[in-house]
Order: sequence, then C-alpha cells, then structure tokens
Amino acid sequence: MNHILSALSQPGRALLAPILEPVTLKARQELESPNREIRSVYFVETGAAAVLSISGGDRIAIGLIGCEGASGVGIFLGDDHSPNSTVMLTSGTGWRTEADAIRKVMEDVEIRRLFSRYALAYCNQAEHTALSNAMTSIPQRVARWILMIHDRVPADTIVLTQETIAFMLGARRTGVTTALNDLQQAGLVRLDRGAVTVLDRLRLEEFVGHFYGIPEREFVRLVGTFWPPMPVRGSTAA
Repeated sequence: MNHILSALSQPGRALLAPILEPVTLKARQELESPNREIRSVYFVETGAAAVLSISGGDRIAIGLIGCEGASGVGIFLGDDHSPNSTVMLTSGTGWRTEADAIRKVMEDVEIRRLFSRYALAYCNQAEHTALSNAMTSIPQRVARWILMIHDRVPADTIVLTQETIAFMLGARRTGVTTALNDLQQAGLVRLDRGAVTVLDRLRLEEFVGHFYGIPEREFVRLVGTFWPPMPVRGSTAA
C-alpha cells in the first residue's frame, strides 16, 4: 500500500478512490518531464523512481520516490511545472490520477495538509542528498543510495546496474565499481550481474553514519505512517 494513501482517514480515501487508476510502471519510464506541464500524479506502490536535477547536459539524482510517496510534488505545492525529471529505476506498480483531479480533491483540508506534509518530507530528503553529495566519499554515497532503494523494494536483492548507480550519483562508473567492490569485500553487499544484494543492513547504516536516517524519521513524523520497514539507526519508532 502507498503510505500517503494509507495515512488518510476513510473519508479522505473515499474522496481519492474515484480518481485513481491502477498502473504498471516500467523501468526507465518517465513519470515527470523537465520544464513541461505536470499532467499526471503517480502514487507508487512497488518499485522506485529517481528525481533528477538537470542543468544543461548534466544531471544528478536528488531524491527517490517509492511506496512512501508520489510524483508531482509541484502540484502539491501549487505549481504545475518542474525543472526536474522523474524516472522509474525499476519496474513497479502504482496509482495514477490527473493533476487537475488532484487539485480539486486538495480542497479537502485533510488531503491538502497531508500532501503538503509529504512534500516537506520529500524536500528533507533532497536537502540531505545535497549534504551527502558534498560531504561524503563515493563509497558512502553509494551505500546511502543502496539503503534508500532497499527501503523501497520488498527484497534484499535490488535489480540495479552499476551504470544506473553512476548515473544517479553523477559519478564515473569506475569510481562506483571500486566502491561496490569495497562494500562487497567488507561483507555488506553481494554483487551479481545487474543486481546488488544487501547482506548486512545494520553495518551499511553504520558505514553511512548520520547521512542516512534523519529524512526517514522525519517522514514518520510528518506523514504519520511507520516507514521504512527496516530499522533505522537511532530511530525511536521501532
């Protein structure tokens, strides 16, 4: 279940239900295009999407969206465009609705408040991504993204290529390969062709340190549902 939708009261869900349609999401499917009108909002149930900040020919992932959230944060904040691209990293499922329909149901006080609080939780994640990008080593950045994607998929094995990780981090593939090999030699992950398996979640969190965990705990505070499903270092919600 999508955590935004599950956080709503029964009357709130009843308002949204008629405008939601189930969708299958494909890897590399673009949910939101840069500098174009946001026509649809996707509430993700399974899989993970990356939000990419784009400037000229450069791009870097600034956030992830999975079962905890939705695309179209700009709509929640009263806008109808975004300079960013939102792209599925993995296949998945979710619910789609028209942006105009979301604007209408946001006249409801509960829905507007919840969507606004989710938007704040998403901004917290993006801010900590910027902090991590500036202050951590490539291995720590790789480990942080693995943790964040692990939060959003139902298994320890994540279908994710080294090229995709390098693309998200705006880093050279050789640097990502070296970082993944270091994590594997430390017994934290196992590398397979086109996939990464998390072997020791707790030690991954310890390796990343305080650069992971604050946005996740803030999500719980703001949205009100317990997430992620894995223990987060320093969490008092478990």
